[in-house]
Amino acid sequence: MIPVQDCEADLLSKAEKVTEFNSRIYTAFDPDNFVSYVRKKSRKPLTGLVYEGLYSQTTEDLGKSSYIGFAFIVVGDSKIRDTKQAADKAAITGLCDSLRTKILHTNAPSGHLWEFVNEMPMDIPVVGLVYYQQWRTVVIL
Repeated sequence: MIPVQDCEADLLSKAEKVTEFNSRIYTAFDPDNFVSYVRKKSRKPLTGLVYEGLYSQTTEDLGKSSYIGFAFIVVGDSKIRDTKQAADKAAITGLCDSLRTKILHTNAPSGHLWEFVNEMPMDIPVVGLVYYQQWRTVVIL
C-alpha cells in the first residue's frame, strides 16, 4: 500500500503551484484543528490539507482496494461573508478553481487518478470565506 504521507506530499506539491497561496499551505489533523491554527494567521489566502482516512469501494470484486480521502480547506482573504460581496466570493471560488485545475487529471503516487469528490462552503464566522474541497484516489491494500 502507498503510504498516506506519499499521497499527502503529492497533493501538497500540487497546491504549491497555486501562486496565490504563496507557500501558505499547511496540514492539519481535522478541520477544527486547522481553524484554530488559522485564527492566528493574518496573511491570507491560505489552505490546509486534512487526511480523511481510508474507505471501502462499493464494488464487491474490488475487495483489496480502497479509496484514500483528503480535503483542502481553502481560506480567502476576506472576512466578509455577505453574498452581496460578489468580488469576495469570486476571489475564493477562483482559488478553488486554481487548486482543482492543478490536481484534476493527475495521478496519485498509487498510479490512479485523483478524483474530485465535491466542494462546499463552510460557515466559520471568525475566519471568513472558507471552502472545503474533497479529493480521493484508489489505493491497493
